[in-house]
Amino acid sequence: MINDATIFSDADSNISTWVAQDATGTDLAYSAEVALSRHGDFVSVMPNAVSDIWPWLEKSDIKILARFYLENIGAAVVDETIADLSARINSAFKAGANGAQIFMSWRNFPTFCRHIYAIRDDLFFNKHLSIGLDISEIDAMDWGEVFNNLSNVRADSVVLAFVRDAGDKSDLVGRVYGMLSESRDWTGGLHFIPGDNSERVEQVYRLASAMRPDDVKNLSFFIKP
Repeated sequence: MINDATIFSDADSNISTWVAQDATGTDLAYSAEVALSRHGDFVSVMPNAVSDIWPWLEKSDIKILARFYLENIGAAVVDETIADLSARINSAFKAGANGAQIFMSWRNFPTFCRHIYAIRDDLFFNKHLSIGLDISEIDAMDWGEVFNNLSNVRADSVVLAFVRDAGDKSDLVGRVYGMLSESRDWTGGLHFIPGDNSERVEQVYRLASAMRPDDVKNLSFFIKP
């Protein structure tokens, strides 16, 4: 777990809160307190916990993002999959969520974007749409397609997970560099899940500050309480 005191100080205002999947009761209350103390923009929480954490955050400016994981989309069931996902997202909105983070594999991403396009405005009216991907699955030549699809569905942010971070042997910084190089026309949020490695927050923040200084305000790093 990252201790907030160890986080690169310049990024303090970019730190949002990632609530554990099994958090309940006092854990949710503590997560809400941490989120309020961090003054970050977002809290990411599982859908079944939205109604429980909402009372602590309702008077704040923090957006509650309900977290969804999209399994493989088979051609024969894609409509059913999107319909089921839409119903669950709508339920989370009714419980108090301000938006949704939808995580999926790179291979499912284009199919998802094609099928969510028709219902995007109705489902996400005045709500935040964030699409989650594993940055290790995306090669430098793929980023143009990523941002084209994000723009087509008018996503409010992309959230990139560092699923396979091999430390000093990782090419993570190079991947972030490639992403930033291809995202100059992207006006949405750039969100990251750095795991328990505070050094990644500093590295990404410094890189973004150098390459995209005007867009640092759109950065968010999701850290566990």
